[in-house]
Amino acid sequence: NAERFHIEAMDRMWDFLFRQRHISEKNIAQLAGFAAAEDPKVRQFASVVLELARLRPYRRKRYRGLRRTHPELLRRLIEVRILDDYGPYDDQMDSPFDPREMRLYEDEDDAGEFRKIDPEGSKVVEDDLPF
Repeated sequence: NAERFHIEAMDRMWDFLFRQRHISEKNIAQLAGFAAAEDPKVRQFASVVLELARLRPYRRKRYRGLRRTHPELLRRLIEVRILDDYGPYDDQMDSPFDPREMRLYEDEDDAGEFRKIDPEGSKVVEDDLPF
């Protein structure tokens, strides 16, 4: 099924980028297979991830200095929405995401309201508003 392949391939590539510490040679071979896939979105995404994996297989310093050393790759990462276009991506940056950044609100609930969550977990924090 083409839709199932698309979903599984995209999930696998996101795992390579953001869950694994190192993109191995085995993973690179799998990315090469995705880059030759019939699905054009999977093929485009995989080709960018494959290029990044060959240049920077380790997650910790994967995005550091890309603007200076590989501006075309940075442009492609933004184009396929792996990275946002507002990040600095300079020599001071290890990751496009600041681990100290806390998610303060969870997604909308059924009533269309956002609920504040505890930064230590997912427990909803009740705030009494004076108005």
